[in-house]
Amino acid sequence: MDQVAPAVQFIRKHAPELNSWTDESLVAWVSFAIRRKRLICVYDADSVLVGIGAARCLTDRQDSNDWYAHDESGETVFVDLVVGEGVMPVLWEAMGKRYGKRQRVAFRRFRDERRRDYDMQQFDKHLKRHHGK
Repeated sequence: MDQVAPAVQFIRKHAPELNSWTDESLVAWVSFAIRRKRLICVYDADSVLVGIGAARCLTDRQDSNDWYAHDESGETVFVDLVVGEGVMPVLWEAMGKRYGKRQRVAFRRFRDERRRDYDMQQFDKHLKRHHGK
């Protein structure tokens, strides 16, 4: 099943912070991220797309603003996108399988653009406490 078109439509509808991206740029990035197993699509029991999550590994010196940057040996899992209810626990599990244990997790809240960095074990405990995963 082609996931690119539905993922792009979902992002357009539910992630207005990415509306500045051209269709060509968004399609290219979504396709790239899916091929490299950095983006997951979450479906409900009726196979309806209900969420999207994307993450990648970075070294401390890498720029998280470059959505293509990635270092397989990086100790930080940078979460690029979480859109939809209940996506973070699913993304967390998938990224744990994809990347294994890392030292840190980081993300940028779109409402204030500040990068947030957390200890991976502390963040994992937080997710388990608040999401039961």
